[in-house]
Amino acid sequence: MIALFTLLGYISGFRARGGRAILRQISVTRQISGDDTAAVETFIGLYSPARERYTLRFGGDALLQPTDGGSGYKSVKTTSSAPTTIRFDEQNELQNLWTDVGTMATALAHDEVAVQPIELDLKLRPEGSGWRISGRIINNTGQTLNDAGLLAGDYGLELSRLRPGLTEIDQPMRQINTAPYNNTTIWGETYRQNGDIETQMNDQIIRSIFWNDYRGPSSSGSMSRGQVSSAVSLVGWQGEESPALPFDVLNHTVTREASGLRIVVAQLAGE
Repeated sequence: MIALFTLLGYISGFRARGGRAILRQISVTRQISGDDTAAVETFIGLYSPARERYTLRFGGDALLQPTDGGSGYKSVKTTSSAPTTIRFDEQNELQNLWTDVGTMATALAHDEVAVQPIELDLKLRPEGSGWRISGRIINNTGQTLNDAGLLAGDYGLELSRLRPGLTEIDQPMRQINTAPYNNTTIWGETYRQNGDIETQMNDQIIRSIFWNDYRGPSSSGSMSRGQVSSAVSLVGWQGEESPALPFDVLNHTVTREASGLRIVVAQLAGE
């Protein structure tokens, strides 16, 4: 069903855009609370209306890796005369990334970048049969994080939108399923809106990268009332303003769309 929604979205997008390939990128930014540098992984999904090969050129010292195509798509056939290769130089290139009709080519790039810090100063204390989280979050990015939430062990708190500046927190957490990292945890409430083609297309890229037992950014395993998680993670979505690894598509014109998932990890202590 997801693949069907995605394919329909791609076909309509192809018609609306006059036959251009669609390049969708999701950048996952992982940083420690208060740090001004972060590890960024940019996941790339390339939907093309025809069999074609593309070369992506990255700046800096980005590490590059082609990956298996999106979930629900047939494999992209390559050719021995023009295999997919990685060229490391002053500008690293992913060469001969092949697409075909009804397929999606995917790739992954990784590097560290300078970012505006987000500061978490949070504590957990037992409340009833669960936990209560309190403290403050300082969002210095100047951007709103959408579908934001806090994760600690198997407990979570939905924040909806986290606006720039100071946010005070003092709320109970509820038990959620973070192992494995499920679709609602990744995409928030938006995932339940099956008509949201953009979310469904993004989901294909995530599925092609994350392995089945990926547990997400919070502490692994369950957290009972007598156990305190050692870390809390803030998770939220940004649009095109999200930190990303810049790259060019050589000799082709594509329609580019971008979003970003921000993960900020902080140590905390129970009371």
